[in-house]
This record gives sequence, structure tokens and C-alpha cells, in this order.
Amino acid sequence: MILQIPAADFGAAALGGITRVVNGMPATNLLGLYLFEDGAVDDEIAIAVDSSGNGNHALTRSGWPNAVKTAYGVKTPDNNGLCFVTPIPLNPAGQQLTAFVCGVNYLEGNSSGDYNNWIGQSVTADMDTPGATHPNDDAVVLNYDGTGTPGHYQLYDNGGTIQGAATTGSAGPVTYDQNGVAGIDVDAVAGSVKLHQLGFAMASRSAASISTFYDGSTDRGFLSFGPWSHGSTRSVNDVIGETYAVAIYGRTFSETEAQTYMQYLADRVALRGVTFP
Repeated sequence: MILQIPAADFGAAALGGITRVVNGMPATNLLGLYLFEDGAVDDEIAIAVDSSGNGNHALTRSGWPNAVKTAYGVKTPDNNGLCFVTPIPLNPAGQQLTAFVCGVNYLEGNSSGDYNNWIGQSVTADMDTPGATHPNDDAVVLNYDGTGTPGHYQLYDNGGTIQGAATTGSAGPVTYDQNGVAGIDVDAVAGSVKLHQLGFAMASRSAASISTFYDGSTDRGFLSFGPWSHGSTRSVNDVIGETYAVAIYGRTFSETEAQTYMQYLADRVALRGVTFP
């Protein structure tokens, strides 16, 4: 049956659109969605199931121990952290990639050299050994700085050769042991990187070398997510972080869009009883 409405104009700007979602996240440009909702508490998790429908399941990096299932997601098995490797290229042809992570950092704070890497690359040699130093050369990394009070998320570039500075961003979350959502946004078309954080202002940096590094053709390995320890020192805490969910998109985001998408991710995790400040 076809319904015809004479003189109807559905191109009006005031009309809303329909957003298709997959497991609570908008589906357009969604490359991978890792929710950690499978398994029983204390199970070892070797595969992070991709709930986006794209089949981009992530595997525990070879030589690393498996993550441990919790009621809310997965936790690090020891103070080296955990590392999942996705089949999603870190340097996609479209030169745009954003990864949002929802989790918590359990660092003790005010500890020199204490960092959690949350989003990095797969091809660095030091990552073959869980106990090694992990600067994650050479790519821009989303990590959490636990050397001060409070700690904060930042984009880290060892040597400052890609984003033109060692770090970008220094605000939020409020303190350690608080649940939050953060994201790294690479827009090599525009030559910029952005740090997104739920409830905090976006930080960004522009440099010609961003477009050169993320050129859409050079093999930069695959996107990895953790958290894993960044420096040569290790936290006194065996559990340095807990990962609740990760969403990866093949696009860039404005600050307003990023806040909306991060809230979607937080809302999904909140169904498990996780609370956010």
C-alpha cells in the first residue's frame, strides 16, 4: 500500500531525521564496537567481540595475558595492563579515525612515570613484551597521566614529531577512580588531532605533519586499545584500569557531536550499574 500526501515537503530543515543505531551507538561510519557484555565474572577474555556487526573482533595481543571479566566490563590482569588489537587500520584510506573509550583509571596518583595508554598502535616492537617501556612510537596515543593530582587524559606524541608537541590536553576527569569517557580524533584531511572528554571542553592541535603521518596509504599497523602501562615504572596497583566499552568510527567529530556520542556510550554502560560524575 502506498500513501500519498499532496503538497507534503519533507525537506524542511525543521524536521528531524532518523538515526540508525547498533547496540545504542549510531551506525553510520561505525567500524567497531566493543561492549564486553559476554562471559561470567572472573572469566579470562581473549576476544573482544565486535558488536557493530562488522566482524572486527579484537584479540589479546600475542604474549600478553588475557583481560579479566568484571560485572561492568574487563579489568587489567596485572599492573602491566591489557592490550587488544583490532583489525582496524590506524591509518585508514579516508584519513579520519575516532576512538571513544569508556572506563576508569585505578592509578594511585602523584607517581612519577605512571601513565595508562588507552588507544595506540600495534606495530611497535616494545609492545611485544608486557613488562617493557611502552612509548608506543610512533603514533599519537590517547593516554591518562597519573603523575599528578588530579590525573588527566591527554594525546601523547613521543618526541612531538607528529602533532608538533609532546602532549595535547590537560583538563579532566575530576579525579582518579572516577568513571569517564574520552576519545582521540584524528582528522588528517584537516591536519588536526582532537581530545574529546565527556563533560569537558575539547582540546585540539593542528600540524602539517599530522597529514603526512596519517596519509591514508602507509601501513601504520592496527588500532590497539587497553589500558596498558606506558612508562618503565609500574603502578603499585595490580588493577590499573577497567574498560567498559570502546567505539571506533571512520570519521571526525565536532565538539558537540562528540559529546553526544560519548553520552550514548555512557548510557549503554550505565545499564550495567556504572555511574558517572
